[in-house]
Amino acid sequence: MPSVSHERMVQLKISNNSVNPGQNVCAHAVAYYLNVDHRVQFLHNIDDIKRAVSFEYSLRSVKTKVGWTRRMRVVDLQRKIRDRFTQDPFYYLVWVNGHILLVDCVGETVVDTAPQRFDDRYVRGVWGLFMKKGVATFTRKIR
Repeated sequence: MPSVSHERMVQLKISNNSVNPGQNVCAHAVAYYLNVDHRVQFLHNIDDIKRAVSFEYSLRSVKTKVGWTRRMRVVDLQRKIRDRFTQDPFYYLVWVNGHILLVDCVGETVVDTAPQRFDDRYVRGVWGLFMKKGVATFTRKIR
C-alpha cells in the first residue's frame, strides 16, 4: 500500500462522506455526473477533481473569458455565461470556498450538493470542460 501524506490523512479524517472518506460529497457528485469518479482514488480538493476530469475531458481555466474578478459570485458568473452563450465549453467547473459545483453552457447549475436560492458564494476559480479530440459526442460520457 502506498504511503499517504499527512495532508491526505487529515482530509480523510475530516471528509464529509461517511461511506467513502476518500471522496468528499461535492467532488464525488461532480465526478460521478461526468463519469470520472473511478479515475482517481481521492477526491477531496480542486486538484483532485481537475485530475479526474482531465482523464476524459480537456480542462482549461476560463477566468479571462468569463471576466472573473475576486469579487465575482456564482450568480454573477452564471449571468456572464448566460450572456455569452456558446456550446464551447460544454460545462464549467466552479470552485467556491470549500466546495465544487458544475454549471452548464447556459449558466444553469447542474451539480451542487449545497444549493443556494440566491448563490452569493465567491468564485475562487472556474475551468471550462472541452471535448478531447477524437471523442464523438459529449453526452455519450455523461451519466
